[in-house]
Amino acid sequence: MCSNFLCDLSVGDEVQVSGAVGKTMLLPADDNADIIMCATGTGIAPFRSFTRRLFAEDNTKSRSYKGKAWLFLGVPVTSGLLYQEEFAELTRKHPDNFMTEYAISREQKNIRGGKRYVQDALLENVDEVVERMDNGAHIYFCGLRGMMPGILEALENCMDDCSMFQEKMKQWKAEKRWHVEVY
Repeated sequence: MCSNFLCDLSVGDEVQVSGAVGKTMLLPADDNADIIMCATGTGIAPFRSFTRRLFAEDNTKSRSYKGKAWLFLGVPVTSGLLYQEEFAELTRKHPDNFMTEYAISREQKNIRGGKRYVQDALLENVDEVVERMDNGAHIYFCGLRGMMPGILEALENCMDDCSMFQEKMKQWKAEKRWHVEVY
């Protein structure tokens, strides 16, 4: 619907654009804070902006950022990986500050032999994810709303005690380091 609307416009037509409001998807002020980005499909959009701001543009943030940006992206098939070449180039140019982890559900298997989703990629790296969060990282989730229950369940189940994750999440939210923008 949106594509047709835009295709039917003439050069010079005015268009009203609106989007999410608030401060959910802003980069942290701390230039040493790690950033963990979890996306499905088109939820990659704000994270592409993050990576461009941090690594591709010449700006104050890109000159001062010292943390690690870690992208977890889930899609059904490899052809659905948006900006794959761009992220590979960032990984090559900034190996100490940027890394990616893809979860391709119809092509990869999780450790139980089922489809590999974002939560499976997170679980494979859960010790490092939690350590980074405990050390001040910010975690962001963007994409289909349906990804959140699986992610929350996976993170909760990986802790020794379910209440431990609930307490950690409560702390991360209170410290404004847990960011969710799903639809």
